[in-house]
Amino acid sequence: QVVLGALEPHEVAVEIVCGEDVGGQPARPQAVAMTLVTQDADGVYHYTGGFEPRTTGALIYGVRVRPNHVDMLNKHETGLVVWA
Repeated sequence: QVVLGALEPHEVAVEIVCGEDVGGQPARPQAVAMTLVTQDADGVYHYTGGFEPRTTGALIYGVRVRPNHVDMLNKHETGLVVWA
């Protein structure tokens, strides 16, 4: 569930990020886009997604929401990321 406030779903990317657990941080992270499923009347968006890790062993994962726009040179250029 994601509450976007004044933003529209096309303005953000919701992703599952997974990587090897190295000191509580994901090493060699893999990001997979989640898919918007529904929107509640109160502005809550529901996303779904899955991933297959490229490795075995201890893994760490999370869900992030970040800006998404065609004019961005790099998906991390704004530094705006929310983790869940």
